[in-house]
Amino acid sequence: MTMSLLDDLPTKLLVTPDTAPEREHLPKAETLTGSLLMADAGYIDHKYMGKVATNGGHYLMRATNSTNPVIVAAQNRREKAVSKLVE
Repeated sequence: MTMSLLDDLPTKLLVTPDTAPEREHLPKAETLTGSLLMADAGYIDHKYMGKVATNGGHYLMRATNSTNPVIVAAQNRREKAVSKLVE
């Protein structure tokens, strides 16, 4: 489901068979400018995530155990830098 958080309403709903690959149904990265994509671990595709970022979009995805991210910046809830987390 695609949902507008500004309007608090769904904008698109797609039901597919369990045998269909989930990644085929992600929105095109070019359409996510100024948007936040929230997806489950089954959608992780590093090339796609790079395209989303390049096009001015953002993503929040649950990672798998094999994911090894590089933290480039970290802040606490008071927006103070947490340098010990940064590589």
